[in-house]
Amino acid sequence: MSLDDELKRLFRDERLVLTVRGKAVENIVSGARRVRRRRQVTGVVAGAAALVAVVVVGTAVASPSGGTSLPPAGTDSSSVSPTPQSSTVTSSLSVTSSPPGASSAQGTTSAVGPSASTQTQGVGAGTTNGTSGANPPTSRSAAGAQRPAGSGKVLGPHGYGAVRLGMSKDEALRNGVVRQDGGLGETEYCGYDYALRNEPAAHVNISTRLGVAVIFAAPTFRSPEGIGIGSSLAEVRSAYPGLQQSPNIFHTPVPGNANASYHFLLDQDRRVRQFSLAIRGQDCVN
Repeated sequence: MSLDDELKRLFRDERLVLTVRGKAVENIVSGARRVRRRRQVTGVVAGAAALVAVVVVGTAVASPSGGTSLPPAGTDSSSVSPTPQSSTVTSSLSVTSSPPGASSAQGTTSAVGPSASTQTQGVGAGTTNGTSGANPPTSRSAAGAQRPAGSGKVLGPHGYGAVRLGMSKDEALRNGVVRQDGGLGETEYCGYDYALRNEPAAHVNISTRLGVAVIFAAPTFRSPEGIGIGSSLAEVRSAYPGLQQSPNIFHTPVPGNANASYHFLLDQDRRVRQFSLAIRGQDCVN
């Protein structure tokens, strides 16, 4: 028997015949339809969910986040402290170590407090104490704009209260100056660990040669002309027409005291962040 005959015999075997049951075709078609309906329902649900998500996201983006809180009625909006700028430049502490007489005639000053170790430099201004509590605050609520004459605590033209420029250290300690620990201490030419007894933020530098040489204003201080921390550069120029700018700070002769000068350090908003009264030729800071 040939191969073809053998194959034909095998294929004619009834055991290899597949018998289709009566409703097999209908069952297959019905199952395919159910699968198709499920897919259609799933697509509709997914589309609806995507639409809801788009609406929710669009609503969230369109709505202001957090809202803006308004100050209570009657509150001066100028009391809000401006955000400090990040453009301040760190510089090293500037304390004179030259012999007496080496400072300029203007007596340019930088803040030297009892705990100063690093300093920051503002716009158009020199170095100032960067230690916590040493710098007067720059917020306008601390001092605001220029105060009218007769308000605040007056620094100048000769000193503050009983503490006068040129007063010896012993006299100063008897008249309202106290020693503060933890600062720069004493050098050959100047003592830095001093402040006013009732105004610990008002630092005092006492020169070995000149006595009380520099008084740094506390946040509540002003000059007799109404200039204080928070005053604008335009207000300072208006109060002191002879105002000059050195490489580090603004300075001006003190009206009523030819032997002293005011020194102003400004912040990024061109407002006074620190000012001091210094005796001419002081040799404590530069």
